[in-house]
Amino acid sequence: MELFYRVGFHEMVADALSLVEERELSSKHALERVFKRATGKDREKARGLAHAYVFEIEKWRAKIDFIINSALKGSTVEDLDPYLTNLLRIGTFEIHFRKVPPAVATDSIIRVVKERLDFSGAKFVNALMHSIEKFDIEKALKKLKEKDRAEWLSVKFSHPRWYVEYIIDLLGYDEAVRLFLSNNRPQRYYVRANTLKTDVDSLRDYLEEKGVRTALTPVPDVLKVLKYKTPVTRFEWYREGKFVIQDLASAYVAHVLSPEPGDRILDLAAAPGSKTFHVAALMENKGEIVAVDYSYDRLMRMREKIKILGIKNVRLVHADGQSFRDNTGF
Repeated sequence: MELFYRVGFHEMVADALSLVEERELSSKHALERVFKRATGKDREKARGLAHAYVFEIEKWRAKIDFIINSALKGSTVEDLDPYLTNLLRIGTFEIHFRKVPPAVATDSIIRVVKERLDFSGAKFVNALMHSIEKFDIEKALKKLKEKDRAEWLSVKFSHPRWYVEYIIDLLGYDEAVRLFLSNNRPQRYYVRANTLKTDVDSLRDYLEEKGVRTALTPVPDVLKVLKYKTPVTRFEWYREGKFVIQDLASAYVAHVLSPEPGDRILDLAAAPGSKTFHVAALMENKGEIVAVDYSYDRLMRMREKIKILGIKNVRLVHADGQSFRDNTGF
């Protein structure tokens, strides 16, 4: 990544991470908001990488914060300005996870600090980034394991302490370790053909032409993404709603339900809508799905997606699913 747009890139990632914390948005929706505000050719080139940064920093946040807290020596990330904390997380992630040259990572963070925060804090950040660079995470984890095995698991696998303790109580220590190792395998990506607009064979051919290698799955309308250079969300077919990104487990649900054209289906807590949209496609846009959710904003995002996907048999209802009553048959 060229230095001339690294600063703008780091601002995008820090802005998204801040929205996740302050507004309690999902990483996906935080990135969408940031991208709407972003302008310029160089920022556009960084969109795909920004996705990876935000999701990976959120995934490894406990481990990243452990490194920063160790470098702070006495205080913690909670004592710092929240935006500065997110910049430090980005710098730590680059140095210890992506192996970006420390001088390059530090320079980019310092530039954003000077531009967005108190200029006088640049010296402090520079010294802290130097300590983060020199921090020996493996040595620190070895010491932590001898002192507190639950905390060691929490940091090493970046899971909340309460969750680690719960799993140890439930499965035992050795089984917990095996589970956490499985949890942190590289994420698998799946795409579902929107059968209202295309079929899985045509989608596979299209993705292959774009340099995306895929494999069939047990779910007939879902492909597993094996290798790609360009994020699939950048493709025209994605923007046209011919396919969506959907987890395999989520896609199983619609097929287990096995809806038929003409059915009436009630979907409570429907947002963000992946299963709703899938069921609508399996029903061939015939019949009706009443999709209920407590969040008005999430329903509005569903409405936008419904238009893109060409869905016509979903009725959105803003209500609490626990007390929902419908006078039309449910």
